[in-house]
Amino acid sequence: SSSSFELEEPEKIKFSSQVFGFDFHPSRDLIGVGLVTGECQLWEYSCRPKGNRGIWKTNHHQMSCREVKFSSDGSVLFTGSADNSISVIDVGTGK
Repeated sequence: SSSSFELEEPEKIKFSSQVFGFDFHPSRDLIGVGLVTGECQLWEYSCRPKGNRGIWKTNHHQMSCREVKFSSDGSVLFTGSADNSISVIDVGTGK
């Protein structure tokens, strides 16, 4: 059946502005992304057709988000920006 069909790799995730940084979650199918606008996003990715979905978006930075790293347990996303700041974001809430 088509519901069990899987792609060889996840479909592309497209963004409205340039991606400056990203990191893969250590144990789940999640990717954290930092954009030139300063926005940070969390996405779930999948090899199912149309399986990628945005989880949350935040605007923690005033300038471009240049670095994105998950903590070793995956509960926190650290982001670094050209605004000379580092943010600590809860993966579950985006805050």
